[in-house]
Amino acid sequence: MIESIEYTSRRDVERRVACSRTVLLSIRGVDEREPRLPRGWADVLPMTFDDVVPGEGFGCEEPMTDEQAKEISAWIGRWRQSPQG
Repeated sequence: MIESIEYTSRRDVERRVACSRTVLLSIRGVDEREPRLPRGWADVLPMTFDDVVPGEGFGCEEPMTDEQAKEISAWIGRWRQSPQG
């Protein structure tokens, strides 16, 4: 049974023990290294885009696309409707 969909920093999630009852959305910026995620999460959806608002002066090169937003929404929807939780 899935107990949570969580949001946390890469640093924190790399230090955690994976939980088979948690799904993980892993977002990294285009210029960032891939996270070193421990094995054992129920599911991981890796995404690559700059997680800031364009035009705010944070160097956003690659904002989230409409297709990525739809993929994330569909992924969350599948887990919300999953018989596992």
